Amino acid sequence: MLDSRVDERAVANSSGSARPWTEPGSARQPDGPHSMGRPCLDAADAAAFAQQLTLAFKRHSHINNVMTHIAGGRWDRIDDALTTIFASSADTATLTPLARNLIDLLWAEGGTTGRIMKPFFLEICRTSLPPWLAQRCELGIAALASPARSSPGGPTGT
Repeated sequence: MLDSRVDERAVANSSGSARPWTEPGSARQPDGPHSMGRPCLDAADAAAFAQQLTLAFKRHSHINNVMTHIAGGRWDRIDDALTTIFASSADTATLTPLARNLIDLLWAEGGTTGRIMKPFFLEICRTSLPPWLAQRCELGIAALASPARSSPGGPTGT
């Protein structure tokens, strides 16, 4: 389990701060159940958190192998897909097949990788983001992973 621990100092965002997100009481704090129609992070924070998560995935031996495989060795695609996921609301998200695959791995707990990845993702989310923002991201991923989104008549149109 040593490989699955993330050193926050090593995965700090590009501004050098491990916690760049707005503090509680700000205008960006969630407003209850109505926050589900909004992205969990704004574009800049989504990019910073995606970079953090991508770095953590690279450091975990099993997740690294799976991510390398599903992205054809293009880690920039993983980073881009994660940024899209965190900057999209369930109402408006247009997701690539890679982004849909990542959502499934982050949330569905299917197979060996899903059972490893969901708790790993939740730990990083809860230790890297303020509690209210971590909760918003968890709810956002859950909404994006909902069966209604992936059904033929769902919002993705697949």
